[in-house]
Amino acid sequence: KAPAKAAKTSVSRVAAASGVEVSGAQFDPDKDARLGLRRVVVSLNVSGGYRGVVTFLNQIERSPMFFLINQVSVSGGRAAGPQAGDQVKLEVRIEAYERAAA
Repeated sequence: KAPAKAAKTSVSRVAAASGVEVSGAQFDPDKDARLGLRRVVVSLNVSGGYRGVVTFLNQIERSPMFFLINQVSVSGGRAAGPQAGDQVKLEVRIEAYERAAA
């Protein structure tokens, strides 16, 4: 497996199930593994309805893959349209841990 592939797959799956849009995702794996695990720092923007964003964060925490949410901040901006008041945009920084290739 390529480094960060499992993290990308997990984040994409959770985003789709939560009904949010993920953009600007960066997956930066450590060069060296420790104790058979490789840390992957994930930075991404999440946007969607309030309920979807909360569901996304909750499901990331409960994912079978080991994720640590390090930072969540409002990235600003306001969506236009009938549901503008319900739209949330966040910048999220996560650490994921993948098994290192043998």
